[in-house]
Parts: sequence; structure tokens; C-alpha cells
Amino acid sequence: MQKLIHWGILILIIVNIVFSGIIFYWSLSGSSFCTFGEGCEQVQNSEYSTFFGIPLSLLGLLSFIFLLYLYIHGHKSDTAHYLFRLTVFVGFIFALYLIFLQIFILQAFCSSCMIVDVSSIILFILSLGRKL
Repeated sequence: MQKLIHWGILILIIVNIVFSGIIFYWSLSGSSFCTFGEGCEQVQNSEYSTFFGIPLSLLGLLSFIFLLYLYIHGHKSDTAHYLFRLTVFVGFIFALYLIFLQIFILQAFCSSCMIVDVSSIILFILSLGRKL
């Protein structure tokens, strides 16, 4: 079971790196990336799509790259292990907040953003059962 959890965590981190990277790449051209459906442009270009002027997709990309580093090195260091758990928890809370924004504030759904957010929630759940 631990091996399945390990691969699930690794795959989810990579999926989030890929999707965050694609969303950020498209945002550089002033466009949006939608996996399916509509609403991505409204969400990705909303006032909530940046944090102090930095695109959330870039922050997500950097965070997931950092998370991958921590996951790979978490078994070697208590600090990396602790930072991995903390980063996954913060990502979980932030994903819930972003989903809340889409549902109740923006009333629009970005399928690409939801993939990242739901993956972050599943990542948190899987990490609860993972021994690094």
C-alpha cells in the first residue's frame, strides 16, 4: 500500500507541475488555458489570479517544484520531511480557498485550475498515510 501511495503522491506532484506550468505559460501571452469547458479565462484573469502582482500559476509552479524536491529528499532529513508536510497542508488549505472563490465569488469554473486544486487536496490526503 505504501508503494501505491508513494507513486500516487509523485504523480500528483508532477501533474501539478505540468498544469501550473502550462497555465503560467499561457498567462504570459495574456491568454488562458482551459482543459475543457468554459470559465477559465474569467478565473485566470480575475483579480484573484495574482498575489501581490505575482501570478498564482507561477507561485504554484515554484511551490510544486519545491514540493517535489522535498518529497525526494524527505527521507534523508527531518527538516525536509517537516517542510513537505507543512507545504502539502498549506497547499490543501489554499486549494480549498481557490475552489471557494470559483464557486461563491467568481461563479465560474476553470477546469485546469480545478485539476490542480483537486490534485492538491488528494495529495494532502495521500500524504497523511505516507511514511517518508
